[in-house]
Amino acid sequence: MKLLDLFCGMGGWSVGFHREGFDCTGIDVHDVGYPYRLILADLGTWDPASLQEDFDVICASPPCIEFTKTTLPKSWNKGKEVSRPDLTLAKSTLYIVNHFHPKLWVVENVRGAVPYFQDLFGGLKKKVGSRYLWGYFPIFDCEATYDKWRLPPNPDRAWLRSKIPYPLSRSLALACRTALKQILEAT
Repeated sequence: MKLLDLFCGMGGWSVGFHREGFDCTGIDVHDVGYPYRLILADLGTWDPASLQEDFDVICASPPCIEFTKTTLPKSWNKGKEVSRPDLTLAKSTLYIVNHFHPKLWVVENVRGAVPYFQDLFGGLKKKVGSRYLWGYFPIFDCEATYDKWRLPPNPDRAWLRSKIPYPLSRSLALACRTALKQILEAT
């Protein structure tokens, strides 16, 4: 079973999937310690045809900063109007999903992305803590985690806040592994 982890960062999605037996490949513009096979690329311009593989699952966590700003009080944005978020990376995600036709896929982001992602990815499918999920994936249970708000200020805070919590990645990986086995048995 193979996972393609888009905007993989430090490998939050991949950690749970790898521990459940998935072969993980990540794509990101930065190498910040992704522990599996990493392709350094800008997903806004990357051509999925350059990767001649099939993937059973695609997970994506496009950058959320612009979407987060849309839900903050004006005082937090220093009174400035917040412009409409750029959807280039979200559209690239959909293009990549459509190119590979995985059996299962999930896109994660924040509450501020809800009105923008609905037209691209369909209705919101699941909320786990402060993380919102769209896509085609099996329903799963997962305890909500809110630890990202407790991180102290430091230069790596944004990276650490964006990392998918292990309980979430493992819960989804378990559900995907079970669903993929059922799909294989049915064919």
